[in-house]
Amino acid sequence: MLPIEVRYLNVVWSDPETVIKLECSRDALEIEQIPSGWQVETTTFPSAHHYIGVCIKYNRLKHTPYFELADGGRQDLMALKVPGSEEVWWIQSSEWDEQGKRHLSELYRTAGRAGLIIQGQKLTIENNTFNFSVQDLEYYLSDFKNNLWMLILNNSSAAKGSVNKEMPDCFNDETLGLFHDFIQSVEKIVQKPGMVLIESQGKLPLRKVRPVPRSFREYATQPNAKSLTSRTYLESYDTAENQFIHYCVKRVFYVLKSLSRVADAQSRSYTQRITQEKESVEVLQQSNVKQVDSRVYDNEISKLERDLAALAQSLSALVIGGSPVAGSQPSAEYGTYSVQLEPCRNHPRAFFANRLDGYDFQKRHGTYLVVKFPGGIDLSTIHSSLRRCDIGISGRYVKDKKNEENGNPHFELEFLQIESASIEQHPWKQELSKLIDHRKQLERNNWKVPLTREELKDRAMESDVSKRKIALYDVMV
Repeated sequence: MLPIEVRYLNVVWSDPETVIKLECSRDALEIEQIPSGWQVETTTFPSAHHYIGVCIKYNRLKHTPYFELADGGRQDLMALKVPGSEEVWWIQSSEWDEQGKRHLSELYRTAGRAGLIIQGQKLTIENNTFNFSVQDLEYYLSDFKNNLWMLILNNSSAAKGSVNKEMPDCFNDETLGLFHDFIQSVEKIVQKPGMVLIESQGKLPLRKVRPVPRSFREYATQPNAKSLTSRTYLESYDTAENQFIHYCVKRVFYVLKSLSRVADAQSRSYTQRITQEKESVEVLQQSNVKQVDSRVYDNEISKLERDLAALAQSLSALVIGGSPVAGSQPSAEYGTYSVQLEPCRNHPRAFFANRLDGYDFQKRHGTYLVVKFPGGIDLSTIHSSLRRCDIGISGRYVKDKKNEENGNPHFELEFLQIESASIEQHPWKQELSKLIDHRKQLERNNWKVPLTREELKDRAMESDVSKRKIALYDVMV
């Protein structure tokens, strides 16, 4: 294991050399081993200015940690000593910000990969943003570059319609034909180029000499010389026509080189698109299962457990929040009932009981039941959470049968004092049980589930679209 710790640091300076306070994040970042060395994933903090700090543990410092730069150079890290201790942290410092009183660092505001050499080993820092990882950004950048080339080279695109009027298509048959005719014409001119004769003087054998004044002087001084200066001529191709043709050839050659670069970029773009689409098809056809994120189940289970615990705590108000009903009640009894409640309008401590001890009260008795609680109890805040919930209530109560003004009877169950209240049945409990069972099953299957029929249909459609794209790109390469 690499003998270092990586944490986020909050540092306060008084000047470039003096640290007033240095706070470390509670947990160290996880470092994992990869084929090229070690890797740690970090997050940018452009507003909070939290630094990525590295601390060497247990071993003596072998060298100053440094970043490998793109141009082959290096950037040494700056050492920070924690005030009041011997602990040393290393951070990147680009420059000192006098106004903000802090050292600036590219790592807290720039996403990407950075290679850090520490204790003779390489640590790759993958600096992600809150919204995108380094892999996401690389994918979007590659996709943007591909789409940009497609936009430039697609001459039928509406997005560049105005550009087409100013810059015609350089890859159509007419333009390529003009280049071909130009090259053929230049080749014919090169075979028989224009030429002029320029008079000059030079040494020639005696029988070929065309005398000039210098010839007579040489003959007078060297009567036995085998060659004398003679009038002669030189063939020159440095004509105005040839200069113009040379200029045209140079400009056309420059244009053709530029077009060749664009064509190569287009070919690479289509080749890359073909590779991406083939990889996409391969991934789509690899398996008929999908990976499930275990955190989704864990978060949902935790939420249901918290909700049930909060609901149980709210029900405790029935025990500790109610005031016993005053007065003598000789007919009072003690017992436990399981009720399912619905609010009763204009009666804050009275509720309709849809179910009593697990059965439908109105269906069995032909009338309704009203449950009353001691004064001071308010269930309005948790009423929505109690829907289809059976509550077990124990305490002293009285039962009575009463008649309404129209003569229709109904029953009342009034609790004088409540000693305990608990959730017996709740849809959340059933859902929680199902989630826990399903989670265990997914864990046994390595968190993989078969695709649904609709997902298989969508995957087949995506695969078909990718294959048609590959066929189209093959023609364009």
